[in-house]
Amino acid sequence: MFNPGSCSTFILNKEGRLLIGHNLDERTAEAQPGSIFINKRGEPKSSVSFTQVFTGQSNSEGALQWASSFGSVTFSSLGKNFIDGGYNEAGLYIQEMSLEGGALPDGTDDRPRMFMTLWMQYVLDNFSSVDEVIKSLSEISIDGWPWHFFVCDSQAGHCCIDFVDGNAKFYAGAAMPYAVMTNYEYEQELDGLKPYQGFGGDEVVDLNDMGDLDPPRNTRFIHACHLIENSSKSPDVDEAFNILYSMDRGTLRPPGGRHWSYVIDVSIGRVYVETRPTPARRYFDFDDFDFADGKPSQLVDIHLNCGGDIGSFFEDVTPGSNRAALDRGIVWWTALFESVIDEMEARGEEVAEIYKKGSWALAANSMAEHAELAMK
Repeated sequence: MFNPGSCSTFILNKEGRLLIGHNLDERTAEAQPGSIFINKRGEPKSSVSFTQVFTGQSNSEGALQWASSFGSVTFSSLGKNFIDGGYNEAGLYIQEMSLEGGALPDGTDDRPRMFMTLWMQYVLDNFSSVDEVIKSLSEISIDGWPWHFFVCDSQAGHCCIDFVDGNAKFYAGAAMPYAVMTNYEYEQELDGLKPYQGFGGDEVVDLNDMGDLDPPRNTRFIHACHLIENSSKSPDVDEAFNILYSMDRGTLRPPGGRHWSYVIDVSIGRVYVETRPTPARRYFDFDDFDFADGKPSQLVDIHLNCGGDIGSFFEDVTPGSNRAALDRGIVWWTALFESVIDEMEARGEEVAEIYKKGSWALAANSMAEHAELAMK
């Protein structure tokens, strides 16, 4: 759905130091609004599909019901539960990225359908391993627009989940030799890496080569693999952020580029954040929060204009505060969809038809109601 030059995710894992890095990197001039959520155990949830969200339909019979088994930290521009990615207290991480040319399942089988933004929260609520996440996709049909997913767990097991022609393709273990993803099928990324020194070829990696959008030529995967392979024996947070800086492609489509970046230092349970409007690096610790059942969830604006420790800035989530965060994101998403709906329609994507039948206003109400269920 989106032009190349979008999001990037990687793992940097050496000498017992596990760092996860992610860029949200978009075409728009206005930085994407977003919030960081602290989600507690025991929250009641219910599945809802993309069609239901966008047309304002109520959940049909057979919707999945669950209560969160694990607390989690999530990043979202669409309020509580409808997330871009996150990390749970069992050490499981999941992150979406747009997949150029991808297609999610068509929903014609008997599996319950779930909006893919909510499926990621479902994953964090219920699972602790990559294998469990893979298994869940045999039981649930996710829908929405074309995304693919990076998953890793506390044992540094990692997996790429691509969706091609409606079918999931999994790359894990030896099939995913480099723990890096951008916006193309993983197999295609590997093929693009082979000509370079250190990866089977003779071509020198040029970190100043930003690639091209038309025709698409992606160098982000190449740069990240090169920097990770040549990273220090004991990498630190600065080194992880430098990899994220190298994957920023704002110069290809100004004034686009990195909207936000984060690094999770799994080894010490700390999350670092930088954003375009507020570039000062800030952080918070998992130990700052009590994930116990019955405790209220919390949130903070991802663009909080503050450096250093922001653990004390998180506030309890209420229906009002969640709706305010959601509405900020809806304005951004409405404008973005209007700019790309013709592209989606030309490719025959189901999401275009559903979008035209519904609206982001209906979606906002549906997502707000769903989040309120978890607050009861």
